[in-house]
Order: sequence, then C-alpha cells, then structure tokens
Amino acid sequence: AINKIKSMKNGSIISLPIQLIDLSKNKRLELICEDDSDFIQLIESIKEIGLLQRPIITVNDDNIFPLEGHRRILALKKLNYDNVSCEIKILETEELNQLTSLIANTARKNWNILAVAKSLSILYEKSFTQERLAKLIGKERTTVLRLLKIANWTDEVHTIITNNYDKISQRSILNIASRKLTDEDILNEVKILCGIENRKILDKN
Repeated sequence: AINKIKSMKNGSIISLPIQLIDLSKNKRLELICEDDSDFIQLIESIKEIGLLQRPIITVNDDNIFPLEGHRRILALKKLNYDNVSCEIKILETEELNQLTSLIANTARKNWNILAVAKSLSILYEKSFTQERLAKLIGKERTTVLRLLKIANWTDEVHTIITNNYDKISQRSILNIASRKLTDEDILNEVKILCGIENRKILDKN
C-alpha cells in the first residue's frame, strides 16, 4: 500500500483499510473523550449522511498516517468501518521531517515554542496554509500567525529565549508576538521577560 501511494499524484483519491493507517503519531487523540458532545455529534453525522470530507494522508518509508482527519478516522473505527476514502498528499523529505517533528513536539504538554515556530515557518514556505497548519497542531489560526512571527524574530532574540527557557512561559512569548513591535522593541521585551533588563531603566533611557 505504501509503494502504491508513493506512485500516485498529489490529490489522488484512494480507499484504504482503516487498520493500515497509523494514528499513533498524533498523541492528541489520547485526549479525545468518546463521551464528548462534539465527537458524539461527528459519529451521528457519519451514521446519518456518511463522511462528507475525506481525511488527507501521507506516507514515509514505514507508515501511512493522516495529515488531517484523525478524529474522522477514529469515528469510523468506532462505527466498525473497514475502509476509508482518503486524499493523498505526497511530501518532500524536508516537509515530512518537519511535519513529524512538529506533531511529536506539539503532542507534549511543554512543547518547545521555538522548535514549533521554526517547523511551522518551513512548512508555510512549502505552501502549507495557516488554516492547515492550525489543524495539524490543534491550535487557533491566530496562534499559528503568532508562531510564524516568532520564527522570524532575530537570532539574538532566539538565543536569549533558548538560554532562559526555564524562566518564561509560552503564553508570555505569544503575548509579545501578538503586538506590533519593532525588532528593537521585541528584543527589549524579551530581555525584560527574562530578567536581563529592567523596564523602568529602559523607559528612562
């Protein structure tokens, strides 16, 4: 099945046995509660009218796994479906590496915000839309936009964040990215956040 998918074009449609699709790469699925109202509604919708939107899958040398549609595939498994119709997305090696790193990183509670931001930036440059990236990491589009801004901060800012990662929170970094600031302003805000500079002294200067 993997070799067959690799030989097909992007956007091709294929029907696959659900058991061949590896859902383990997305650890957020472990957080899905079968009693959750949204998940129950998804199951009822599939029962009534079928699956309206195909999952998007890709492959590496060893696995077939979904880029989008993890919850839909899980719902089909709960309904004892044997097969699912999927759209194929063939990724370049760099895209696949970044995607695997991104999914593994965001599955952790304390994910590394700079690593995620840089992976998102690479995938964005490879024509992944902000909406698709938001679905991949399970975040709002505004969060993806802020992470893309963080990826473009200067090397000096990135170094300060890396060296002081235990002193700051993801939320505080995202808060800085939510504001319209110059590179100098961002540097000053990060220094204040890390305790390197004092705001009163900077304001006085």
